[in-house]
Amino acid sequence: MTTSRGQELSKLPAHLPAYPAPNSATRNYLCTHDTCLDYPASAKSLEQTFSVSSDSMKHTCLPPIHQNAHTHIPPVYRRHPAFQRADMYLQNMRGSNNRLDEARRDRNNANRLFDSQNNNRGGYNVGSLNYYEGEIIPLEWTNQHGCGNDYTECEIVIQYMCSDNLRDGVTTRTIPNQPSNCLNNDCNKDVRYGMHEDYDYYTNCRFRWRNQGLFTADRNLRGSTAIYTRQNNNGNRHGFECAEERDHYPYWHPSPWIDLAVFTNNASRCEYYRGQSENVVGRHYCNIPDRWYHHKVSTGGNGRRGFIPNTQESCEALNDDNSEMVSFLRDLNAPDHDRLLAVVAEEFQACLSGIRTCYDNAWDNNTLTRCLDDWEVNRTVTVSELEAICPDCPDGNLVHPDSTTTCPLCIPKECIETRTLRNLSMPENYTCPFGFVVDSFNVSMCVQDWCPDRYNDSFVFQQQADECRESYLRSSGHHLVADNAHTCVRRTIIERDCFLQNLPRARWRRARSHSEAYPHVRAPWCSEADWSRPNHLGNGIGGHTNGWNWTYPAFAHERCAVRVRYNITTWDYGGLDPHDSGQVNATLNRDHRRGPAHVNIAGHHGIQTTDSARPWENARGYLFEGNPRVQIFDFYSLRFFCEDSELTIPTDPTYCYTRFSNGSINTHEYTRSKRFYCPMEYSSVAVDPTDSEWKCYNGTGFLPGSSEDKDITLQLAINTAQFGRTFQDRSHRYKSTRRSEELRKQCNQIYALNVRGKRGNIVQTFPGTEYDFTPNRLHVREGDCIHFQWTGSNTNPNNNDGQGKRGTDRSNIALQEYIRGKFGRGVEHAGGSGAGGTFWTTKAHEPGLEGWQPNVYPTMGDYPCPPSDHPTLTRPHPLDWLRCYEPSQRCEWVDRPVQTTSEAYGSCPDGFEPEQADPSKCVKEDCPTAPRSTNWDLRPDDVRLEDIGVPMDFKRGQWGVSHPEHLDNVTRDGFLGLSFQQLLNLATLENVQLGGEMSELDDAGTYYDLQPHRVTGPGTYYYMCTRNNNFSNRSQKGKIIVREAPETTAPIGSQGGSISMSTEDTFSGSSEDEDVIDSSNFATSVPPKAFPSLRHVGMSVIATSGRRKGLSEAGSDILQITPTDLVTIVQHPEMNLHPSNSRRESQVVRDDIRVQLQLESASQLYFRLSSLGFEPWVRQRIEQTGSLPEIQVEFKTSQETHGIVETTFNNQFEVEGRWNFDVEKSLDAIESGKMWVSLWLSSDTEYTGLAASDPDSGRPITVRLPVTTAVSYGNVYYIPDTPNGRACVYEGTRCNQVRRKVSGASIRNGRAVFQVGGSARQPVGGFYQVSAGSDVPLIVSVTVACTIIALAAVGSAIYFRKHPDKWQRIRNWGPNKYRLFKLSIADTI
Repeated sequence: MTTSRGQELSKLPAHLPAYPAPNSATRNYLCTHDTCLDYPASAKSLEQTFSVSSDSMKHTCLPPIHQNAHTHIPPVYRRHPAFQRADMYLQNMRGSNNRLDEARRDRNNANRLFDSQNNNRGGYNVGSLNYYEGEIIPLEWTNQHGCGNDYTECEIVIQYMCSDNLRDGVTTRTIPNQPSNCLNNDCNKDVRYGMHEDYDYYTNCRFRWRNQGLFTADRNLRGSTAIYTRQNNNGNRHGFECAEERDHYPYWHPSPWIDLAVFTNNASRCEYYRGQSENVVGRHYCNIPDRWYHHKVSTGGNGRRGFIPNTQESCEALNDDNSEMVSFLRDLNAPDHDRLLAVVAEEFQACLSGIRTCYDNAWDNNTLTRCLDDWEVNRTVTVSELEAICPDCPDGNLVHPDSTTTCPLCIPKECIETRTLRNLSMPENYTCPFGFVVDSFNVSMCVQDWCPDRYNDSFVFQQQADECRESYLRSSGHHLVADNAHTCVRRTIIERDCFLQNLPRARWRRARSHSEAYPHVRAPWCSEADWSRPNHLGNGIGGHTNGWNWTYPAFAHERCAVRVRYNITTWDYGGLDPHDSGQVNATLNRDHRRGPAHVNIAGHHGIQTTDSARPWENARGYLFEGNPRVQIFDFYSLRFFCEDSELTIPTDPTYCYTRFSNGSINTHEYTRSKRFYCPMEYSSVAVDPTDSEWKCYNGTGFLPGSSEDKDITLQLAINTAQFGRTFQDRSHRYKSTRRSEELRKQCNQIYALNVRGKRGNIVQTFPGTEYDFTPNRLHVREGDCIHFQWTGSNTNPNNNDGQGKRGTDRSNIALQEYIRGKFGRGVEHAGGSGAGGTFWTTKAHEPGLEGWQPNVYPTMGDYPCPPSDHPTLTRPHPLDWLRCYEPSQRCEWVDRPVQTTSEAYGSCPDGFEPEQADPSKCVKEDCPTAPRSTNWDLRPDDVRLEDIGVPMDFKRGQWGVSHPEHLDNVTRDGFLGLSFQQLLNLATLENVQLGGEMSELDDAGTYYDLQPHRVTGPGTYYYMCTRNNNFSNRSQKGKIIVREAPETTAPIGSQGGSISMSTEDTFSGSSEDEDVIDSSNFATSVPPKAFPSLRHVGMSVIATSGRRKGLSEAGSDILQITPTDLVTIVQHPEMNLHPSNSRRESQVVRDDIRVQLQLESASQLYFRLSSLGFEPWVRQRIEQTGSLPEIQVEFKTSQETHGIVETTFNNQFEVEGRWNFDVEKSLDAIESGKMWVSLWLSSDTEYTGLAASDPDSGRPITVRLPVTTAVSYGNVYYIPDTPNGRACVYEGTRCNQVRRKVSGASIRNGRAVFQVGGSARQPVGGFYQVSAGSDVPLIVSVTVACTIIALAAVGSAIYFRKHPDKWQRIRNWGPNKYRLFKLSIADTI
């Protein structure tokens, strides 16, 4: 994101790091109001630790978040958390809180991997899991001081990283930062120590200059590098984490962490977070020469001052001729040039030695001549020949003919050959021909416009040429001679000045963003944070842990980790916005390590300052410092006066004018005023005429002033380090895997089902949790896959409560038993009564229970015999629960004889026949039986839904019991379609453990993995862990709801979003959000600002196939959108009220009156009015009348008054309330922005303003659902979620009474698209179904379609033999369309 100079800072998204202060580094300017603050551009794009060599990371100094070095950027903001101990704990994935495998409740080392700032009790011992591409992982966390509420401003940032060297380690000690203390001098690969960020990353941070523009309050930072922050002022080390990066987001330097999601109280920042995430914006960095970097690190790196710049200007300043780096490299490189000279001298001497040998060995002129000729021909090479072999400028380049620098330029040969003279008689911009530009090395010449970009400093080429020539002469044994004279010559090499001028340079470079490095990376998800309460671990609504479902990307790596950071913000900044770095920055830091920070808290509370030149100073202790002692009563107030009353400054009582020597008043020089304390009732000071002394004065009498403030003081528990605090937790190492082809075909969605918590009771595990399955309630579609997987530890504290071997975590899964009880809650089949007349029910007449008699109580999903048309068949059939029989002598069952020879059943006795339900039985031939209806929708009128509850043919088990179901029953009745062996594995862990003591799973391992299993069998399944289900102590249970049709839920806030569902059974791979929506069968798209706050929007499909549900002429399944009260809300920007009477003397409040409006429903409007002028006016009225003033808030249009609310001020001196209205035109006026708001402070004092609406808010939601392919026209109907609406949906009755046509719907290509909402009176939550109209066109369409298919079959067979790829597409299309067709139209057909 960029900004031009002068753009208002208030329009820029705010964020964590505060506004950098003036600095001698590169200065970009951002102006706000009349003040310009300059700050160093500071940030670099990341060359991720995943794939970058250590050299690429260890010399990085990092520039601003922008695309090039010349672009202005917005400031990066610092978040300022409130002072409470706001711990953050990752509950799933297992958060470590720096634990490894400690057998104690406290962790051993809070500095092992990172700085969590958490309680030592938090975290889970090490354990790793494996996740598949596309697997939906329930991340869950608890943040101790809440979020999404009125107590705090907060951000929660979730990230992950992967690295080949990331590991948990085997010791709780912190990894050394001295390579000599690591194995093989390589800390990155010393597997004894846990490591996330690596050594090179930390070393770069340790010696990189910190952002000097950050607000550090009254904290004394003990160093100038990035490891010293407001939160970490001593520079303590926590693994290889960089403290500055930990405390700020988005960080302006590279980080290995990839953004996943940001949750915030203020969703207006989301655009900034997404746009400036390192996922999408590459940072710049300063690439420092290796030799300089290693030299500085090895010599201490300038200690706490560091040496790595953090701006472009300071980075490039390293290349100045007089810089320490250049001097060092020159001294280091000069011997290299001397070596080159020595090599040339050696070559020359070798050449002379060759000639001398001929002379020394010749005995006459002939032998000398022959020797010299042989030497010349076979042992020499001329200068031209050598240059041709090793040219100065390779690849068709030549030395620029006008280049006179020490290091000439190489340019393409074509550029030299096509040069032309400038025509100086032409205008300045036309002196060169079209396609040519002025040559920078000879301004009288023009070169082709592409040539300057191809000018190359020939230093590198010359180095290569020198190396080439040296190598050639050495390997060939030839000597260098002149072209004509064939005499020995010295080889020309790089000039010394060129050599020393072309030292390695520090370069400002842009590295790749995460998305450039990894194609699967996208901008992070960002939305409002879910509500959670302060304390109680920060649990969310309903006491549940907040979380976010992460769909794992198409990325595989053996070593990854997740981290979640939590930041809460106080507003104790004297009215300044801590998110606006133009207001809160380094200029507010304390003075030279002394005194409080320069935040004027007192002024915001209307407390008089004691020094107008230092407005934050006051006498009542309202200071931005640690543990201030404040006076909230002010019984004794500080009074100011000038002994010479003529020197009083009317607007500033803290200073007095001075006098010139001639006695006149000097209004340009000041002196501090005199001051003392007076009781509250003495509101002024005056000279006591009795003694001419200044004293406290109450209008009638005098009292000597006091130098001592006698007010009561209260000390506040404030730590300014915690005002700027970030908390975090990280997972242990996990693994990610790409799907196999088989798994892609088997599973579209994979849902992770894990175990969270650890051994112990609620006190022993706090702030972790006791055992629980997560997600505790899992909703899946039939055909989706569940990945059962969990891990644990063998080293929990031995005295922690729990079953089985001490200190061990173990889990398993077993279906819970079917509950017994009146009305058969939890049971499918026939009800009955046991011995003693107690009511209970059974499933298929379970054996072993004596005294069972069938009863007449309805079970869930059944109603008892007799059928309405067979009144004598009063009992359920004992062998076939789907039938009823007559309990008389006409019905009798006997065992069927068995033939001893063949073991086959023989004939039944006379008068008996084989029982169809059980071939081993015979029944009387005339036994009357009849089908027993079990469709709960067809229940008798006298059986109410509330008597029956959930349809029991879809229910398995019950949470209220502590016994598992017998495995034979589970297998027979089905548990998610799991086989007997899979069920056995889940219950006994048999696939990972062979034998041993397994009654309490003691001999099993801590890790269990059942490969993703495809779910079949709709229903509700209740399951438990047999080991950790100690009734009244621990309850490790879970529920899985399997539906025939898909359902999903997603959080959507003011930023908008979408939800989609697919009926596909195979995995097509991770893709862009737009592609996912486009390929989905059901989708809901919510535009930005449709909701003013976070809503959890759900979609579910109710299949109508074979059922009497919904509209009689249904053309689709029923789509339900939840919650029921979901509506789009028009929003209103904050507005100001103005006096209706413009005369200033008539105004009782002269400050701005700000109004906030929020439409809460179609009949209720929330309002809040605030002003700095309210408090003094209210206090004045209280003094006059003794009570709060009564006021009126009026709502009106130009035509009429719609409502008046009589109210008064709250304890914050604000006007707050709700206006309830029941007239539609009132809502129309509010939503259209035509409603005026007036505040009446008295009968003749009115302040009024127009409540304009945001035209981009409250827009309708777009819904898409599939219809049968035979429907090309029809209507979409909305059915409310009311008793009558549910009767329509589930029973097919009363539909005409409740359905409402949705206007503007489009039906084509097997899809209905329509919009709902757009007004608070138009609900979105409810049911939607397409009506196909008459059955006739539907049947005709299907008939015609079948006929066409039949006629085309023969020709198609020939075509598809020639085009097999086309056949495959048809094969894929058919089942998908059939599935939709089957779900939506079977009833109609």
